[in-house]
Formats: sequence, C-alpha cells, structure tokens
Amino acid sequence: MNVFEIYLVYLSWGEGGKVRPVLVMDIKEDHIFIYGITSVSPDKKSKKIADRYVPIQDWKASGLNLPSWIDINTRIALPAGETSSLRFVGKLTIRDANRLIDKI
Repeated sequence: MNVFEIYLVYLSWGEGGKVRPVLVMDIKEDHIFIYGITSVSPDKKSKKIADRYVPIQDWKASGLNLPSWIDINTRIALPAGETSSLRFVGKLTIRDANRLIDKI
C-alpha cells in the first residue's frame, strides 16, 4: 500500500455503511489516513463545501468507473490492522496528485 493509491473499503456510519473508494494519503505504524472519493458532483453543495472537493481529471487512468472527486473535508484514520479487506483499484496520476497537494 502506498500514498495516492485508491482502494475500495467498507465505511460504516451509524447503523449503515457501504463500500466506497478511498484515497490513501498517509501511512503510519498504527493508522492509515484516507480521504473519501465520490462520484456525486459537488455542484449542488454550498461553495464552502464544494471548494473542499478536488476533481480527479484522470479518473479512468486511476481505475475509477465514473468521474469522481476527492472529499478533503474529512480525513479518516483506519487502524492499520483493518486493511486486509481493502481492494486495490488504481493510483492517482502525477497530474491529479499534484493538483491535490496544491489544494491541501
């Protein structure tokens, strides 16, 4: 597992959850820090929230099936021991990784 790789993982909230694509942003000994990826356009969100979504321009090259955005509003910490269920999807291109770094 490396930074800027995309995986599918089950994310739960409250009583529900679903399998979602996520982007690995940092790897520590005890946690892996990720951002969620969504295919729902942030166009209908407030400007303040929409400004925290980074479009993935090379979404096909990254292994995604739909145009997608990285949600940098919330960084999620996954315990390092819970990564066996992650399924590799792809990796951000250098162009998209640089755009993300500039935005953060």
